[in-house]
Amino acid sequence: MKWVGMKWVWVAFAAAMLCACGTATEAPSGGDGNATTNSDAGDTPLQAANKRVLVRPNSPDDMDDILEDVADFEGSVVKQIDGTNVFLVELPPDANIDEFIDELNGDARVIDSAKDRQVSSPEGGGATLPIGGDFDVFMIAPQAELVRIGANEARAKATGAGLRVAVIDSGVDPTHLALQGRIEPGGWDFVGNDGDPTDEANGQDDDGDGLVDEGWGHGTFVSSLILAMAPDASIRAYRVLDSDSNGIASQVAEAIIMATNDGVHVINLSLGMEDPVFVVREAIKYAKQNGVPVIASAGNTGQEDVTFPASISEAFAVASVDANDQKAQFSSFGDDIDLCAPGTRLIGAYPTAPDAAVMWPGTSFSAAVVTGLYCLVQELFPGESPPALQQMIEDASVDVDDLNPGYEGKIGEGRIDADAATSQEP
Repeated sequence: MKWVGMKWVWVAFAAAMLCACGTATEAPSGGDGNATTNSDAGDTPLQAANKRVLVRPNSPDDMDDILEDVADFEGSVVKQIDGTNVFLVELPPDANIDEFIDELNGDARVIDSAKDRQVSSPEGGGATLPIGGDFDVFMIAPQAELVRIGANEARAKATGAGLRVAVIDSGVDPTHLALQGRIEPGGWDFVGNDGDPTDEANGQDDDGDGLVDEGWGHGTFVSSLILAMAPDASIRAYRVLDSDSNGIASQVAEAIIMATNDGVHVINLSLGMEDPVFVVREAIKYAKQNGVPVIASAGNTGQEDVTFPASISEAFAVASVDANDQKAQFSSFGDDIDLCAPGTRLIGAYPTAPDAAVMWPGTSFSAAVVTGLYCLVQELFPGESPPALQQMIEDASVDVDDLNPGYEGKIGEGRIDADAATSQEP
């Protein structure tokens, strides 16, 4: 079943499979002291992004002079993105944003300038849908897809104790039984610009795709899978996607940097965008330089087209396989993939009730399983660097190339094996 607005409607599992894929805190620092928000009340993420330009000057001191030289466009600095030399500039609705970018790119004082971009989860727009059935919260940890990768054996050796995971997504439902007691205070809601990153629906079709709140529950589902793998880890939520699974690239970058500064150990990024955005790459580099790996979903295009930012070398990219270890029909694939994990029959938490669970296919959820496994391995080998831990997980994976003719080397080093990854020596 699929939750649309305030109703449940039946969606056949086979059809969905064939579709390709709080506690208040102080405002985050940087710029005017607030998170970036949609400038006009009611702006969708796409409308907000279409008014904004990301600018990286050679020197931050040049920014005022740069804008003065293109004053006819009436651009104004919204803020400087923390941890970067990138500025977010907003234009009036009637300004020609492409001409503005052309002017900036012809300025020797400017390294990069580009539009802010809309982002979404791979499952956004109904690419894949949550499937209702006879599921409940107590089926999440012992589900077959986790058992077959050795999760039971791995959890007997480690539980993720002391590991803090940033889930940059649609928020979380802290009252759900699968998450109760594991959600850290703090985080941030970039959509609502407040300190309560709760996963919430608004009952509206904000993006006009004919679906209402189709992204609601995404972050809750992701978080429940991380905790199913690493039950003693904790989640710190950063809400950057609305209930239709849409957000803005600059806010994703802010969330990555904020999470890094908040001291998390790993970031789960189950979202993406069609085109690379340099500020997001800069944020991921910042995280990596500070010892925080970013585990990202490959995308649900079904094509040899890995979604940014999973497509960059700084991220750890995860594709999906089915119960037979064959590439999931919806999963993106390519040379940029690092690993694959189950992704077609995963059961996770859903916020319709404290004990509700659904089945939801997608690479977002494969990434969550890998993030949970990363926590177990880091707990066992705390002295190892993130790249070394990632390599250990890859080295322990099961080669599935023979099961995937035509996709050899395109869905990563192999399918994760949690038991083997937690049994090896560094």
